[in-house]
Amino acid sequence: MMQARVAALPEEPEGEPADEAVRLARAGAWSVAVLDLHLGHPRVTGLDVRDALPDATRVVFVSGYLRSDLPTIARCADADEYLTKPFPPDELARVVVRLTTALETATP
Repeated sequence: MMQARVAALPEEPEGEPADEAVRLARAGAWSVAVLDLHLGHPRVTGLDVRDALPDATRVVFVSGYLRSDLPTIARCADADEYLTKPFPPDELARVVVRLTTALETATP
């Protein structure tokens, strides 16, 4: 059975949190990544973090912006799912479980 790897940014990252997210993305073998589209950083977005992840990583984008183009952005970024904030925690949990289950059944 596949083990999911879960990580959060440390409370006091080595650098800027967005830069730390890119570093962690490059260093990890993540099953599923939940990324905010807008990280509040002038030069790094959730799309940049997605680009640093291995292709096999399933991606869920979240955003608090009420943008009608969020589904299009998520599809263009090869996201597997997108959620608009606020969303109930159980909704995110269902999405992550669905994606990890799909990965487990696809892995020999």
